[in-house]
Amino acid sequence: MTTNSSGTSLEKFERHNSLISFLAWGIVFEALYRQTLHVIGFDVIQRSLVNGTNRMFQYRMLERGPNGLCSPKAMAAIVGILRPDERANAEKTVTLAIKARNALSHGAIAVHSEDGHFGAGHLFIKATQLLSAVIKEHMTREAAYYRFIERPSDYLDPVENWLKAEDDIYAIFEQPVSYPGA
Repeated sequence: MTTNSSGTSLEKFERHNSLISFLAWGIVFEALYRQTLHVIGFDVIQRSLVNGTNRMFQYRMLERGPNGLCSPKAMAAIVGILRPDERANAEKTVTLAIKARNALSHGAIAVHSEDGHFGAGHLFIKATQLLSAVIKEHMTREAAYYRFIERPSDYLDPVENWLKAEDDIYAIFEQPVSYPGA
């Protein structure tokens, strides 16, 4: 048994529970998937009209139909930042992560096992890495555009402008998180 400097047992923190990890990664993946699509311009909320006014709002479903968040257009936008030879594998990974998320959300997992949890967790992690890259690329593109608009006289080389914008965005992601009262 390991103890920390105050003598408290760390045993409960050292044990790995694959089901808890699977559930947590499923929640993170879904939230990031929806947020990524929102950031790159997709409508993630469905608005239903009642008597000509918006009365009901709900999330769009994670499905492949034309109004779903997994439509071919949405998937193409997600994998579009990758090299063409990487896109098919990335789309397959995201699609499998979505299937795992849907099975999790709809209670369709009949058998739970360590291997199943780790396999789905790995899909969630790989898909989450891609979604993070999509958001960074989109933010860099936006930053480069605003850098050009705000400082047209500094605009000498589009590659240099992009690299400066990329540095700005990556600096934001590298800042340590501070919590109130900590």
